[in-house]
Amino acid sequence: MKAAGKLGVLVSSVLFVISSDYPRLHSMEDGNSIFTNDILIDSSKTNQLVTGFGASSAFIAYEIKSLAEPLRTEVLDLLFTRKGAKISIIRNEIRPDYDFEKPNFPEIQDKAQYWLMQEAVKRGVSQFYSVPWSPPAKMKANKNINGTKLQNFDPNLFYPSLTNYLLPSEYENYARYLSSYLKKYDEKGIKIMTLGIQNEPDQSTKYQSCVWNKFQLTDFVKILGKVLREDQTHVWIQVAEATGWYNSYKYVKHALEDELASPHISVVASHGYGGGSMSDFGKLGTDSGKQVWQTEYSTLGTVGEKSLNIGDGLIWADRIIDALKAGNVNAWFYWWLVKFLKYGDLEAQALLIYDVNTAKLIIPKRFWCFAHFSRFVRPGDIRIDSSGQYDLKSVAFVDQSKSRIVLTVLNTKNLATSFKVTFSNAVVESNVLVYRTSATEDVKELENENVYSNEFEAVVPARSVTTYIFPLAAK
Repeated sequence: MKAAGKLGVLVSSVLFVISSDYPRLHSMEDGNSIFTNDILIDSSKTNQLVTGFGASSAFIAYEIKSLAEPLRTEVLDLLFTRKGAKISIIRNEIRPDYDFEKPNFPEIQDKAQYWLMQEAVKRGVSQFYSVPWSPPAKMKANKNINGTKLQNFDPNLFYPSLTNYLLPSEYENYARYLSSYLKKYDEKGIKIMTLGIQNEPDQSTKYQSCVWNKFQLTDFVKILGKVLREDQTHVWIQVAEATGWYNSYKYVKHALEDELASPHISVVASHGYGGGSMSDFGKLGTDSGKQVWQTEYSTLGTVGEKSLNIGDGLIWADRIIDALKAGNVNAWFYWWLVKFLKYGDLEAQALLIYDVNTAKLIIPKRFWCFAHFSRFVRPGDIRIDSSGQYDLKSVAFVDQSKSRIVLTVLNTKNLATSFKVTFSNAVVESNVLVYRTSATEDVKELENENVYSNEFEAVVPARSVTTYIFPLAAK
């Protein structure tokens, strides 16, 4: 007990800065001691509005459509209903080879993505975000939708030898191409909510890609905004989703400082692969009144125990919480909805994995950890302050009708940990719903718990994600 007491003094001295309470020792059945973390939730301190959580159908919608039943329905239900993640936004590819003069768009020319969006709508999805990987080849300097090799570029610079770019003389034609895509889908009853200009504009690759510097991107935004206004096409324009926060910041800062471009921009976005400050990027967006999205991130590794187990799932839960709290993101996307593994193709870049060789569906723990956010934190919810925890991470939300608070608690430690929640500016009722993901649980619904005197105490197991849904008393 002397060792435990010494540890208690050490922890309490750390906690003194963030909590008026000292952590309390609880005795576990196995004899181990754990500290109580104090979490203060203040529903009056509001942050960003949640737009949603999603993933992409780019290049893989046809394979999803080709799955045999009943597996295909199982996959769709896992992705878009409460049986699984209940994803709220799909990220689509705008292909470079559409012919809008033909009457078969999107039924034939975009058949698989159109089908997938229809299936998602049947399951309650209403938000769609589309972005191109390349403009049509005829509009580019290299006359090719692909680059020649993997190359990374600085958005601040011009590269005279580079040919993988959109010709400035084609800016208006390309803007009308994108406008036609939006209008054709709208005619079919599917509203594309958000339009991205380019996937990873700071990178040229051997597959579809197109490089833009910050000057080109800003110039195009002005033309695109003008064309969409003329066509009466209402959509959120998003920039710039470069490979990482550092380069995305360069594109976005330049565009937002242009008084003719900035009014056309509704969303600023980045991918999560490169370096840079997520919080600086988030501040740049929120200070300008724009939504902040993280539009792609994934495990760039092989399928194996490390990329499927709870350890990987906890990594992604941690990254989502950081993006929500440090980056103030309104929307967060993993890369693919489903990855189809084939011979010699072992990268695990998706929420779900289908092994073509064994005809087996693999559900990684990252899918279930992601579901704690996508299923329970819904579009229109508002992030509220949750502060004071020491060993744990947490994030909290209230719905717009103020009928519930959702609290997700992450424990990455190898020790079960207790905590106490105190609510400020909200009266919480009992019958708290509880859902947990651990090494042995997959968003498992547990027994309801109770709130006493507007305080709540619980223990979260080692290496777990737990979501608590607190009903609020009617005012």
